[in-house]
Amino acid sequence: MKFTATKTDLVKALTVLAKVLPKRAVQPVLSNVLIDIDSYHTSSMTAIATDLDNTLRLIVPILSVEEIGTVSLDAKHVLSALKTLPKTAEVVTIEHDSILSSDNFFGSITFRSGSSSFTSKTIAASDFPDMLVVKDKAATTLSSSELCTICEKVAFSASQIDTNSVLDGVSFRQYEGAGLEVAASDRSRLTAYTPVRPVADKSFDFILPVASVKLLAQLSKFNDKKYSPAYVSVGTEEFSGKVTFSTPKGCLTSNLIKGEYPRYTELFPTDLGGYRILEKVGLLSACEAVIAKKEDRTNALTIVGLEVGSTDGEFRSSLNGCSSNPMPISLNANYLKQWITANDCTEVKIKVNDDKILSPVLLEGHQGDIRHLIMPVYQTTRFDQSTSKHVLKEGWWMKYQLSN
Repeated sequence: MKFTATKTDLVKALTVLAKVLPKRAVQPVLSNVLIDIDSYHTSSMTAIATDLDNTLRLIVPILSVEEIGTVSLDAKHVLSALKTLPKTAEVVTIEHDSILSSDNFFGSITFRSGSSSFTSKTIAASDFPDMLVVKDKAATTLSSSELCTICEKVAFSASQIDTNSVLDGVSFRQYEGAGLEVAASDRSRLTAYTPVRPVADKSFDFILPVASVKLLAQLSKFNDKKYSPAYVSVGTEEFSGKVTFSTPKGCLTSNLIKGEYPRYTELFPTDLGGYRILEKVGLLSACEAVIAKKEDRTNALTIVGLEVGSTDGEFRSSLNGCSSNPMPISLNANYLKQWITANDCTEVKIKVNDDKILSPVLLEGHQGDIRHLIMPVYQTTRFDQSTSKHVLKEGWWMKYQLSN
């Protein structure tokens, strides 16, 4: 194998692929990236990385090819070496020298740019696991922009405990004759996103792990065009338990979390009356002020009319907006800050229910396609027998269900 590519393209691709590689590989080849150039696509190469749960394939442009082939290289070593090349070394020539042993191919790969060069060891490409790609017909089509929205403005609400439960993932649900619904929750908050999609003619329901969502974000950013299509194919039969997201610049195949996601749409209240429209910058400043007060472990931020502050009245900040409900609301400042940071709206609409004190608070952005529920923090305590301490009454789904 021998070809030429730009250092920028190589570094960009390997940086993304390195995020797939496991920290502790059970097989040495899983620390490598597979590079493949065939005679049908001489203007680009396919670069593949996998941790056996996720497989990321990128289409990387190349300048010229003298000899096609396949090689498995040490991604992290090559990436760090490429970054040490001089700034003037933009065009890199890559050449793989293989040695035939009694049972396989081994060798080294050399990178040259001007007078600079380095060599890295390779592992036989045949040792690289053969990962499946879901080839079923696409169940729905998203844009790269919508993928970014899912990754950045929805996935943050998912649980980060990594116990492989359904709440450790993001729910993708589509019903025949309806549109796509995406949701994430950690029992204390819930974010739901409904992209503006045509009515679907195919149903699916799957849960994508948070780790896979983070890789999906890398794939969407690898795409240069904001509105380029991304096809979602849900596996059946031999591909059962897998999903593939395909874009013009590559694809991600991931194993899914088994289980049934809660019917989150039933949690969104339809009878909320009072609301407040608060200015984003001021509300964010108030959240940061409350969080900075480290002795207040509850991180509770109280909103009263047009003012926000901590539970004891400190850190109050006047906000622009209107309010039809002067009832105080106490929210977790960390949760509120994360939602504000994830949304690009200039105003935050907060809706509450005056009649049901245990009902969650609904937050909406200016577009209305993203909704967020957050459970209020109550300034009352209950006795926890396991710790023999009085703790704040906080809850999520159970409390909401009891309130109905």
